[in-house]
Amino acid sequence: MIWQGWQVSVVKTLKWVVIMPALVFITGVLYLNFADQNWIRPRIESAVAEATGRELKMSGSFDLDILPTTSVTLENVIFSDVGWGSNP
Repeated sequence: MIWQGWQVSVVKTLKWVVIMPALVFITGVLYLNFADQNWIRPRIESAVAEATGRELKMSGSFDLDILPTTSVTLENVIFSDVGWGSNP
């Protein structure tokens, strides 16, 4: 009888230690693959401006893929020139 109680305890522990983190991970990956990531665009633009003192504009599409390979696709990205830079 003690053996059966121990088995139940191990199964419950495995559920919380292995299965639940795996479900959270899978949910996160699915969200990043299928949700609209445009909500992060203003945060990226302001973080770049704060870090570099230059303006970044992302007016095109913004796509973040996790599976099968990790990739970030940006279109129509404009990064302002510094005042002391040369004009092409």
